[in-house]
Amino acid sequence: MTDRESATSMASGVAQDARLLTALFTFEQVAERFSVPESTLRYWVQARSIRHTRIGRHVRFSAEDLDAIIRDGVIEPQTSIARSA
Repeated sequence: MTDRESATSMASGVAQDARLLTALFTFEQVAERFSVPESTLRYWVQARSIRHTRIGRHVRFSAEDLDAIIRDGVIEPQTSIARSA
């Protein structure tokens, strides 16, 4: 690997690390965005029912975590109602 390729690779890795650090949200930010109480989010995290990211003892949510929370909460409409005879 040449010096230029090495520098490009390192710069790419640093840029990716910077994106990860800037794309993390707190309980307060996510609660406001989803219009739910922080206590509800904390309960869901404790129950491990939503995706989250731990940094030491701190909990944060990445953009991907938020997308997963929304995606996992989608309920498709029923196309027909089964009736019992």
